[in-house]
This record gives sequence, structure tokens and C-alpha cells, in this order.
Amino acid sequence: MKPAYAAAQGCGGILFFCGGCSVQAGIGYKLMTVLGIAALCGPMIAWIAWIAASAGRLDGTGAWSFVGWLGTFLIGIGLFNFVAILLKQYLGHLLSILCFLIGGGLVGLNLVFLL
Repeated sequence: MKPAYAAAQGCGGILFFCGGCSVQAGIGYKLMTVLGIAALCGPMIAWIAWIAASAGRLDGTGAWSFVGWLGTFLIGIGLFNFVAILLKQYLGHLLSILCFLIGGGLVGLNLVFLL
């Protein structure tokens, strides 16, 4: 039994990225994939840029920076879950809420100890 959204995925997996895909996915799916990667990686990139920009005031090394990075990664997972709605691969409200709460808590905890 195949899921209903299998046809919209193209060939998926490693074949999609290596060019060996015989099924051509539409431009919309490719744009949604880029949007999903941006939603997942965007908070982490912003966090790393903020740490790098404030290197004179903050100690950007150590365990507390990792806690902040982990928090932004969880926030990225929550944002990616909203993009997954458009790809018909939504993982549920509970995952989004938990990712935002735990990720936000970790970022907040990190800011308390870094500032």
C-alpha cells in the first residue's frame, strides 16, 4: 500500500539529488524542497551569524553555544513541519508545538548564560 502523496514526491531519495530520477518532479516540488531546507537551516544560520557578529561581547564557544544551536535546530524542525503541510507530509501539531517550546527554551537558556 502506497501513501496518497507518493506520486507528488517524484522518485525521492538519493536518485532525486543525483540526477538519476526517471520521474520528473514539477518546479513547485523543487521550490518547496528549497523552502523546506531554508526553513530547517535558516534559524541555525541566523544563530551562527549572530554569535559571529557579537564575537567581541559573547563567548561563542563552549557548551552554551551548542545549546543555542540545538534550540535553533529544533525551531527549524518546527518550521519545516509547516512546509511539510504543503508537501502533504505533515508530522502533526504536537511535534511542531514541542519543537517550538523546547527550542525556544534552549535558546532562552542560552541567552541567559551568554549575555
